[in-house]
Amino acid sequence: MSRPSQDRSSSTPDEDESAQSPAGTDHEKMMALLSTPWHAVYQLSEDGSTYLRPSFLRGVPVQKINESSDYWDGNWTSLDAYIAREEEEERLKAEFKARKDINPSKAHLVGHKLHSDNVSKQRKIREMFGGNAIPHPNQLVSKHHLPYEGLCEQELMYKIGCKLSDLEFLKSRQKLTMEPWDFFRWRVGVTMEKKILIPGRSGRDHIKSVVQRISSENSDDPLFRKAVEYSAGLQNHKGRYGPKKKPARPYKIMGKIQKGTTPQGYRPTAPRASVSVGRARPSAKDVLRERQERRARLQEQYQSQSTYQGVNERRRQKALNQSANAAPE
Repeated sequence: MSRPSQDRSSSTPDEDESAQSPAGTDHEKMMALLSTPWHAVYQLSEDGSTYLRPSFLRGVPVQKINESSDYWDGNWTSLDAYIAREEEEERLKAEFKARKDINPSKAHLVGHKLHSDNVSKQRKIREMFGGNAIPHPNQLVSKHHLPYEGLCEQELMYKIGCKLSDLEFLKSRQKLTMEPWDFFRWRVGVTMEKKILIPGRSGRDHIKSVVQRISSENSDDPLFRKAVEYSAGLQNHKGRYGPKKKPARPYKIMGKIQKGTTPQGYRPTAPRASVSVGRARPSAKDVLRERQERRARLQEQYQSQSTYQGVNERRRQKALNQSANAAPE
């Protein structure tokens, strides 16, 4: 599919950099993917109420379902119940903030961070799935491919919501032809089907991992990852999809080391100070004289005692004699 022509004078720096980069071919493929029209992927039933194509959506209602719909499965986790917890998370966030301000203990800091994160995720999920604009998360693929409990888990819904936000930005910049939800479910479904080795088998064992990894560095859909990276770049949020691992801190080098003379990761230590630093080592004659003087002192102390003071005293004197005969270190 041809790429729409663009006026170079109105292009952004991000677009210029992408077009001139060595990965220009991949950029062109990504732009072609973003320009795919809805009718090239989707087909509805004659009455327009359910999907016929793609196959992983066959039988899914077009309109958003709720817990009273005929399509609803009673084993699914409730989206309404999850959204209703937002007020409680707001209360817990405020409570732990007050505790943290009075006593910034580790438990209070961790609790405040936990509920602050939960509130942020609740807001994003409510923004995306609370109204009628976007279908229910369990309409992402057909029942045949869903886990028994559905997809209404906080982390999964939050990841979907974040990806939809990036796609909505592309849509607002006229870089995406489909609606963001349709594009996302298409790429998720295609990736899931690649993991099903036997036709007709369920993808319920794969769907969660596909959602979690579709925009990661090891994504099974590299062009989708490039699309959300492209969106983040246009929003000046290039670090959003960068490496998650922090680079190792450089070792502190003690002393002057020539570049290229030590293996990576080697950390030289300062030389250990000698015991005799600051004084001359005694000669053999001085050692002998000091030993003789010490023995004479001990002998004089022993002879000055007028009475025998028992076995313990005798042992003490013997130990002193042995100590006097020992060479100093």
